[in-house]
Amino acid sequence: MARYLLEQLVKIPSVTGQEARLAAFCEDYLQSCGFHTHRQYVTATRFNIVAEKGSGKWSLLLYSHLDTVAPSPGWVHSPYQMVQDGDYLYGLGISDMKAGMAVMLKAATQVQPEGYRLRIALGIDEEGFSRGAHRLLQSPWCDDVAGILVPELSIDSNTETLGLGRRGHFTYEITLFGRKVHAAVQHLGLNAIELASQMVLRLKHFPTHNNALWQQEDLLVRALHAHEPDLSVPDSCTLVLSYFAHPDRTQEEIQHELRQYIEGFTRLYDIGFGLRPTPSPRGYWTQPAHPFVRWIQQTAKDTLGQTLPETFGVSVADENVLATLPHSPPVLSLAPVGGNSHQPKGWVSQSSLERTLALYKQILARAGQIV
Repeated sequence: MARYLLEQLVKIPSVTGQEARLAAFCEDYLQSCGFHTHRQYVTATRFNIVAEKGSGKWSLLLYSHLDTVAPSPGWVHSPYQMVQDGDYLYGLGISDMKAGMAVMLKAATQVQPEGYRLRIALGIDEEGFSRGAHRLLQSPWCDDVAGILVPELSIDSNTETLGLGRRGHFTYEITLFGRKVHAAVQHLGLNAIELASQMVLRLKHFPTHNNALWQQEDLLVRALHAHEPDLSVPDSCTLVLSYFAHPDRTQEEIQHELRQYIEGFTRLYDIGFGLRPTPSPRGYWTQPAHPFVRWIQQTAKDTLGQTLPETFGVSVADENVLATLPHSPPVLSLAPVGGNSHQPKGWVSQSSLERTLALYKQILARAGQIV
């Protein structure tokens, strides 16, 4: 059962930036089960864990991120204590993604790969800027990977799903300019905060793309910055905008559309990309007809008695980074049923945890058939 391992993982705090203790635990666990492991340093104190066992000309990669968001107010018990209520297991990061990590580790240590190399990667900073996933791609460690499975939820669902892709995430900073005058004669000026407030409301009607396959794009105004230290009308205000984009869309293309939309309101503005230490994650999509997808679906049918609903993830994750590997291996998400990610009372279904473990064990036992 994966339940006991999951309880151990939940007990170890691993808020973004503080992943080292959990990484060391997973390193010891994998070593005790016959894996060769290596610490892949991202900073002087933060590191990924990469591990391997088996032999062959190609590799299958299982990937999980180590970090969780910080516990928010509202937990009625310790977020680091796993609590059970019927089929529900609760704990911080349990759905995002310690339950998936437990499934991955348990399956990998119970199956001896035949005809291929089984690789495990545990990355830091997914809830930040995916520094761990980017460090992984800068190494040759993924060069011969033929397929990637990530036990992270792509959507909330009452059954296990197979995620074939995810939306991308682009950040923009829109600065609106006013006219500074003394506050006593504010009617002679132009208040940039008022302009920005009007723009926030206007952006609710921005014509985001929509199609039957990937559904609706989305945007979120997540910050507004302005400060006038003097007794004057503020003459600039900056909005920070997150845009969740379809896989066929670029950051520059959406910037052009935003620019045209803003110019219908004002020409006193500037728009640029939000600064980040890693590249902005583009969306990705794996075709349902891909042989790797069909093989996973056949294994699911043989193991669970049915194929899995195929879904498109609405949120960005480290999978977006892994999908940029130069040789483009398929990247699929397959996780236990859970919910309330980034919220108090994050949960996972224990019965789904065990079903997903059974499926992963079959996938790893049969993976030599893929190539």
